[in-house]
Amino acid sequence: MVTTKIKGVGAAIKGFGKAIKSFQDKRIAAINRKVKKHGAQPYIEEYGNIISSKAKNKKQYKAEQKAKKEEIMKNYKGLPKE
Repeated sequence: MVTTKIKGVGAAIKGFGKAIKSFQDKRIAAINRKVKKHGAQPYIEEYGNIISSKAKNKKQYKAEQKAKKEEIMKNYKGLPKE
């Protein structure tokens, strides 16, 4: 099959219409749009989390991040005392 580039969509296989984007592709595109306006600082960690995620959809990703946050809070001991 022939793979072509459709403007604004990404790679597509000829005869199958637009390429299907995963939630990761969509979120990274949204982050890139926001970075152009506001800078990258608040999105650096989220970008890494999205790339390393094994989730298949946004709902699974959110649950994965919630569990990760709860684990961090459970292990948090507070600031070291002098």
